[in-house]
Amino acid sequence: LFVYIGESTSSMNMGIYGYPRNNTPILDSLSDDLLLFKNVFSTHTHSSPSLLQALSLNADKTNDSLKTIFKQKRISLADILSVGGINNYLISNQGLSGTSNLTSSIIFSKSNNLFSNNSKVLGNTEIILERPFDHIFFEESYQKLEKSLKSNKSNIIFFHSYAGHGPYEKYLPTKFHKNIDSLIEQNHYNVITGAKDFTKNLESYDKAIKYIDFSVSNIIKKVAKQKKPSIFIYFSDHGESVSLGKGHDSSRFEFEMAKV
Repeated sequence: LFVYIGESTSSMNMGIYGYPRNNTPILDSLSDDLLLFKNVFSTHTHSSPSLLQALSLNADKTNDSLKTIFKQKRISLADILSVGGINNYLISNQGLSGTSNLTSSIIFSKSNNLFSNNSKVLGNTEIILERPFDHIFFEESYQKLEKSLKSNKSNIIFFHSYAGHGPYEKYLPTKFHKNIDSLIEQNHYNVITGAKDFTKNLESYDKAIKYIDFSVSNIIKKVAKQKKPSIFIYFSDHGESVSLGKGHDSSRFEFEMAKV
């Protein structure tokens, strides 16, 4: 089982979900072989609370869903898999510590982990570090990992990506810096983003989606070559409010921050 976890990726900006720009050309070409889930929402607009819930099971008999994730009693999905004899691995382009990276330090604390950088002492300031492009890091890491995978065992590999995080173009290879099309240039900004001009922001984000399309498809092609029956799942931690320039600020919630 391969699980690719996206970063700040809203399905409302993906061509394969009906967005009027061709920024998911590879996934579009694979669409006949994909199960496309159209009504998926993250439980929060920030990575840690969203993924702590997505990657754990409720262990509180009172089942009080009104409690914040930090006050709920839950069990890590990775720990449950390990007890069940399923090897689980994390290949992460995210950080190791800080409130933004609780997924790696809590959910995957006992997993076999490969990180792109050793940011443990930096906490939330790890964002200042340079990091490799997702597809390069994932490919190199998986090649290392593949040799140790036992063919007679069940394995689950998590890929935790970074592309989609702002500033959007910073985490894209140069060839993805080209504008998607001329749609934004041909229209006044108030037609696209309303009273304020966020079109540059939108263009950069849509470029990131096109790169994500490429990176995700790379893993799908690797899964297709597996001799064992394999499953690939993609979902994002949360979305992004790009056209309003709000990012994923939970205090200024917009629908697209949760649409994944």
